[in-house]
Amino acid sequence: MLETIISCREKAREYAKEYELTAKRLIIFSCAMGVITALCALLCPKECSLFNISQRCELWIVLVLIITMKSHTPSEAALMSGGMMICAHFLAAIIKTPFEKAAPEQFIGWVPAILAAIPYAYFAKRFFGQGGKGKVWLLSLTSAVMLLYGFVHLKGLMIRPVYQLTAVLFCFGTAAAIAWGLIASQQTRVISAAVCGTALLAGVVVCFAHTYRHSCVLLLDSAKYPITDSWSVSAENERISEPAIERTNDDKAALEVIFYEEGENTYTLTDPDGEEYEIVVSYDGKDGVNVYDKR
Repeated sequence: MLETIISCREKAREYAKEYELTAKRLIIFSCAMGVITALCALLCPKECSLFNISQRCELWIVLVLIITMKSHTPSEAALMSGGMMICAHFLAAIIKTPFEKAAPEQFIGWVPAILAAIPYAYFAKRFFGQGGKGKVWLLSLTSAVMLLYGFVHLKGLMIRPVYQLTAVLFCFGTAAAIAWGLIASQQTRVISAAVCGTALLAGVVVCFAHTYRHSCVLLLDSAKYPITDSWSVSAENERISEPAIERTNDDKAALEVIFYEEGENTYTLTDPDGEEYEIVVSYDGKDGVNVYDKR
């Protein structure tokens, strides 16, 4: 089985060598990624896996790694990787600007990732050429990062099934492919197993032990919602947030909510006469809490 996998890997390498990475091809690829990134950011829901292309680094890590493998020297790998990242995200920002005023700020937010990609590509190519433990440590850490991203998306998948499925499969699949390539060699097995095992344990703890909590009091229109102690409230999805009617310091009633995850939820308020009122509440770390009346 192991011999078959190694043989397939060698054939894949020979097939990849037929396609040289030229400046023209890199520019075309970078522009294409810029357009795809902008479209995913503008058209896809925030919960969707494709939206992650414009917000997170997991796909870009793989792209930088591929460009590095196709480059001839460390300097070329750093230049091409940094150029691809700058071109793609700058073009995406230009496309998004007419629709999102925060697009330039989002591009600035990618600057640290771009700066990190340049030395990553440089040392990756240098280690690839030299072999040894440097290559093993770098690929093991890359696999560990992909594992952690996978657990981040897995937590989102548990709350909103299907939406994050593609991201989960991509991250875990990439991590497994890199780790298996290292574990296949007896000399690299200990390092890769230790690094990836630590990341796996940390991911499990973060995913299943840590609970995010954000408490707030919703300011509702008292004319529309004259809430009292006798009102009741329920949530459509209690895994996202949990509402409750509580008495305030001035002896009035208010709707308090504990958010466990960023997202949107529907609350049903019921008065003593049995009349129901539905409101939609969304929360994220950037825009805060927003309330929409469904009537």
